[in-house]
Amino acid sequence: MRLATNWFVTLLLLPAFVGCGGDGGGDNGTVESNAGGGTAAVDTGGRGDDKSTDDASTDAETPAKVPADEAYVAKMRAVGEEINYLVEEDGYFPAHVSYVDETGQPRFSWRVRAYQNLMFQKGRTDPSVFNVKWDEGWDTEGNAHVLENMPEEFQSPGVDEPGHTTLMVLVGPTTPFDGEYDFSKIKRIKGPTPGDFEDGRANVILAVYAPPEKAVPWTKPVDLEFDRDDPLACVRPVPESGLLVLMADGSVHRLPKDVSPELFRNLVEHQDGNTVEIP
Repeated sequence: MRLATNWFVTLLLLPAFVGCGGDGGGDNGTVESNAGGGTAAVDTGGRGDDKSTDDASTDAETPAKVPADEAYVAKMRAVGEEINYLVEEDGYFPAHVSYVDETGQPRFSWRVRAYQNLMFQKGRTDPSVFNVKWDEGWDTEGNAHVLENMPEEFQSPGVDEPGHTTLMVLVGPTTPFDGEYDFSKIKRIKGPTPGDFEDGRANVILAVYAPPEKAVPWTKPVDLEFDRDDPLACVRPVPESGLLVLMADGSVHRLPKDVSPELFRNLVEHQDGNTVEIP
């Protein structure tokens, strides 16, 4: 995976989050702020196994049914690979926000800086993403072209609104994105390092596809606020097909719809000592 190097910078004192606070929250569960048990199923990104059983004799010639979200498994995996590549290059993950203004408010999501760096590593310089006016906010007229050209990697299941995504990291005091970053003189900050994942990168969730109703503009500095007392609040309702999650090592898994709160919490908290290995 290619993890963030110069990109995710500047943590504002108070980032914006999509509320994981269950039924309460703001519109569509979005909150702007300042500054166990169960079995986890591995998603291989391959074919589904729900073949027709009407005629067992036709199984050999009938292709397996492809899951509707298989394309999103591939997109999530691509993001994970890119992030880990950057991590290997820079030694740390990106912070969940990129750049802050003079008041300490974030200007862009990690997704913008990350994608720009990733394209640079690949030798691509798409002007729609590279011509970012970092001294302005994500929603200014000068950056409208960036919002309108969301990379396909951030397309999300169930989201039809152009320029919107549900691919978000989990933010909170007990997550890798706890907001405790070291500010640099150029207003950029480093995210967690590989060594910060005491439970192992393969055992910690880095990002998820949130419910479609929590979709946000891909450039907006908003992510999911994790509540350890109600671990699943930020990802409800969990899809019938299960919850796709990106681990810190770049692998993609599908947690069952009935995943327990305890299991999910153990997979999110990277230093709780409750290591859960997904088979």
